[in-house]
This record gives sequence, structure tokens and C-alpha cells, in this order.
Amino acid sequence: MKILWVYFLLGILVFSMVLAVDLTSGMSLTMEYQTIHAILATTTMQEYIFAIMFFMLPFIIAINNYLKKQRGAKR
Repeated sequence: MKILWVYFLLGILVFSMVLAVDLTSGMSLTMEYQTIHAILATTTMQEYIFAIMFFMLPFIIAINNYLKKQRGAKR
């Protein structure tokens, strides 16, 4: 469960860093949204699939570790 919090915290830090850099360079929030929208609009299906797989990986690892602990407690 701790690893999920670490990934969540890293995601928030990355998003805030990107936002801070863009705002200090003079971009408005609307331009920031348009940039993110343009990036996601040009992403292919294969890239979406790999992004979703990498996004789900920490959850899969956490669930797997939880199930291993549950099986170990029963023995």
C-alpha cells in the first residue's frame, strides 16, 4: 500500500513541477490545457495501451503483495 502512496505523490509532484515551469515561463492555464490536449490528441493506441499498463503496474504489485501476505498468514 505504501508504494501506491509513493506513486501518487510522485504524480502530484511531477504535475506541479510541470505546471510551475509553464506558469513561470509565462504560459496561462488555458495554454497549458491546450498543450496537454494536443499531446494526448496525437498519442497512438499503442502508446495508450502501454501507458495504461505502466499506470496499473503499481496497483498490480500492491495487490499481489497483499495476496501473498494473506496466504502466508493462513499457513
